[in-house]
Amino acid sequence: MTLLALAVAIGIAIDPSSLPGQVSAVDGGVKATGETTKITVEARDMRFFPASVDVPAGNRLVIELKKTDKVDAHDLAFSTGQRTKRLAPGEAQTLDVGIVGQSLDGWCTVVGHRQMGMVFAVNVTGDRNA
Repeated sequence: MTLLALAVAIGIAIDPSSLPGQVSAVDGGVKATGETTKITVEARDMRFFPASVDVPAGNRLVIELKKTDKVDAHDLAFSTGQRTKRLAPGEAQTLDVGIVGQSLDGWCTVVGHRQMGMVFAVNVTGDRNA
């Protein structure tokens, strides 16, 4: 039991976004534009396709994650805590990331997948002070 508690503590220390309900603001203090950037992302072959998206500062970002390969489960989590559930083959989920004002790093949280290159980047473009 002690080893399990230690393993959980180490996991949380390595990836604090793994705690449920721990979501940070992604707006970076920018003014909302009222626009939405929508993207469909496929999770397959230990990668996200596409692997990044450019979002104008102040836009809301909505990602539809589709699990299109026939093996493994995949999810998408961001450094700010927004995340999908783990998807089985053929499943999909829409994730409303929120108003984006800062670039974000995302990854699959399944053990080893991030290290194998299953990462996703949100790149904020434009004037963050408009």
